[in-house]
Amino acid sequence: MTGVADGRALRADAVRNRLRVLEAAEQLLREAEDPSAVTMDAVAAAAGVGKGTLFRRFGDRNGLVQALYAERADLVRAALPELIASFPDPVDRAVAVLDTITVFKLDNLAVSSVLEQAGRGSPYENPTYGAWHALVREQVVAARGPAHADHFAHALLAATRSDLLGHLRGTSPSQVRADLEAFVRSCLRPDELPAGVSTPAVRPAHTGGT
Repeated sequence: MTGVADGRALRADAVRNRLRVLEAAEQLLREAEDPSAVTMDAVAAAAGVGKGTLFRRFGDRNGLVQALYAERADLVRAALPELIASFPDPVDRAVAVLDTITVFKLDNLAVSSVLEQAGRGSPYENPTYGAWHALVREQVVAARGPAHADHFAHALLAATRSDLLGHLRGTSPSQVRADLEAFVRSCLRPDELPAGVSTPAVRPAHTGGT
């Protein structure tokens, strides 16, 4: 029984260490003038663990940032099914999903920005982005059919990118969210645009010549 108890204690220690590491990383990223400059050494020191422990658990800095992002994003994703179910209209559901993602990124801008700037941590290659895309695509298909749904979902998610939200720091969060809603609705249901707002005519692609 002693061996079993020791094993449980070790697992509990590992869970506590992981939590300390994620909390330390999040705090350092939030407080840093340049979040991309936060190092594994700094995180290990702030968390009170060895650097080797950090590398064994997360692989590298990108792995640590991905783990932190996923930990926070999973809480949001878990709440989305109930939110979606409260909106019978697919355009309203798309607005709700993208608004939720935007609020999440505004609240976690430093972590989101570092992840999106990282090479291997490209948002197009991590599971969280894949889950967001699948969910948005589902609403796009319900709103306007399957044609071009993949591209529409990528384009709508591009409006929630952290580098864009960082660029819009001077705009109030409420205005950012209102502008996002107008954009989503103009993409999925342009016939319902407010008076005075129109979509540009599509021009033929330029194929050369004068």
